[in-house]
Amino acid sequence: MKTTSVTIDQVDANGIRWRVFCEPCEPPDPLEVAICREFLRLCVKTKTPRRGSYGLKHEIENWAGEYVSNGACIAAAILEGLVVSWD
Repeated sequence: MKTTSVTIDQVDANGIRWRVFCEPCEPPDPLEVAICREFLRLCVKTKTPRRGSYGLKHEIENWAGEYVSNGACIAAAILEGLVVSWD
């Protein structure tokens, strides 16, 4: 199975936008992206991804005490230089 890297323009508030299948919704909220970036900066970076965005989103929400969208989590990871991909 081929893995495809994701770029920031492929992300909306719901997550990775499947351009062929759906219309984009609103972009991720900048405040939510900032919260996610703050959390990610506290994490130890590894070569191999160990978690999907949805599970990570919930960890960030527990840490921050507020809601963040899946798309904000993905956008933050891209902005922090992490490799984001889907199979």
